[in-house]
Amino acid sequence: MGVVEDVRSVLQDFLAPQLRELRVRIDALENQQKEFRSDVKERFDDVNKRFDSVDARFEKLESKLAERHEQLVTEIRRTATIHDLVERVARLEAERRPAH
Repeated sequence: MGVVEDVRSVLQDFLAPQLRELRVRIDALENQQKEFRSDVKERFDDVNKRFDSVDARFEKLESKLAERHEQLVTEIRRTATIHDLVERVARLEAERRPAH
């Protein structure tokens, strides 16, 4: 055997199994990484769904609050108008009372 053949033999006997083992380990790590990314994506999707649900509930509440606000403003205006009319009537009655 020549030197080149001896080196080849050593490389095949020593490095080839090592390289195969490293390749298997790298493949396993890549699979773990894919699973991890998939799990993380699933969890983020779940969180996004929950936020969408919360957003929808807040929009409903906001709509109800806006409606109630309009009702209150309308009622306050009505009450203010009634108050103004009561004061005007009281003034008119005071003016019409005969002097004693």
